[in-house]
Amino acid sequence: MRPQTRSRSVDRTHARPPWRRRLWAALALVPVLTACRGGDEDSRVPAGESSRMQADNYVRTAIHRSPEGIILLPSAKAERAYDRTRLNEIAQALRQPAAVCFIRRGIETIRLGERDGERAYVDVPEGQAKFRARVDLTGETMRVEVLETGFDDEPMENCVREAIEAVKWPPSRNNQVQRIDVVYWVSLGLRGEDESDEMKHAFREQQALAAERGRRCLEGRLPIGTYEVTGLSLLDREGRTVANRVDPDRVGEPVAACLTAAFREVRMPRSRDAFIRPFSPRVVFEVGDNGVVSYDDARWLKLIHLEQQAQREAKRAELGGDGQAASAPPIALPRAGGDAGGDAGAPELEPAPAAASRPEPDEGERDPAKGGQKLDLLGRDPG
Repeated sequence: MRPQTRSRSVDRTHARPPWRRRLWAALALVPVLTACRGGDEDSRVPAGESSRMQADNYVRTAIHRSPEGIILLPSAKAERAYDRTRLNEIAQALRQPAAVCFIRRGIETIRLGERDGERAYVDVPEGQAKFRARVDLTGETMRVEVLETGFDDEPMENCVREAIEAVKWPPSRNNQVQRIDVVYWVSLGLRGEDESDEMKHAFREQQALAAERGRRCLEGRLPIGTYEVTGLSLLDREGRTVANRVDPDRVGEPVAACLTAAFREVRMPRSRDAFIRPFSPRVVFEVGDNGVVSYDDARWLKLIHLEQQAQREAKRAELGGDGQAASAPPIALPRAGGDAGGDAGAPELEPAPAAASRPEPDEGERDPAKGGQKLDLLGRDPG
């Protein structure tokens, strides 16, 4: 059954419940998934219960394999007016600005809370929506309507709509106004890998390194006392920080901005099928009566680095002095105290963010509904 459109002015309390949103998405995505994968022009899912089950299974697989995606459903007239390969390229390109919408909104709203009695990330701007773009014969988007929405976060939905409005479509072959439906879904996805003991250990080390870099942010700026600093870091699948924040409640805006720069250098191991990976740093700083700033994991970090250095030396001994490992420089231990060398490399109060290098893109299919593809979320002005 074809979903009915609803006006943006309709009260959001009348939105469909989550299970119906998922069912709608499963039914709506099927035609475009077939089209974007390059099927024959007349390839359609025939009517009937058996085809409906096939459609549900196909879409369930597509949604499970990727926490985000964009797919297009051109009208029958638009299919004849546009090249499918070009539409697939447009769908792929739209994922970038849509991901930026999710990151920009998420860094403002996402927080650690409780769901079903367990700690979980809440206020995530995730959901599914179906938009309708009307395109003039030159390829300019005339307007974009929201047909169906599962987003509870209206700014996120509006941001995606504006990204669709900015699309430059191909000129129409039949010199007529065209209609193209755009389906978008996004979520954090499963976080099983990031919840492993290995990842937790890696993040604790990265958090301690960030605290070491950030000690200077507090020196001479805060009175004697204990300061618990919390925040949020959003990482991509390569483990690079794409956005982060430090809550200023206890330390004030200037110090929080400085600490944000320190925590921006957090790097984690790769998670192959991830999209956006949230981590919540928590560090307790202590400002002593002599002005020295320490933090809770300083001793632990020093022990970890001593252990790593011992492992390197043991491996060097195993090589039997053949010189292969002799050229490796000794590890530089961060200083947990307030001695003169401990502040080297600490961020300034309001440092400029460093431009991150972009890795080479992965090879593979360019299916906009396929998971595991790399989006360039760093070093680009999404405006």
